[in-house]
Amino acid sequence: MRATVSVGPLRIDKVLYDFVTDEAMPGSGVQASSFWDGFAALVRRLTPRNAALLSLRDELQSKIDASPICAAGPASPIA
Repeated sequence: MRATVSVGPLRIDKVLYDFVTDEAMPGSGVQASSFWDGFAALVRRLTPRNAALLSLRDELQSKIDASPICAAGPASPIA
């Protein structure tokens, strides 16, 4: 399992955290703590929408899988 860093309610992959904090943030005028707080708020706000979209994707994939075209198997290559 990869190392993570806890930032508020989030667990961030350590490689990503180190990159953002040590390489991307310096000189940007944005404090790392402000960035991570804003990112956490964004994740909180978008989580319900993301869950709904993933559910819709599963529903659509089920319909595709059940369609007669998929039931016939893969198409034969054209010679």
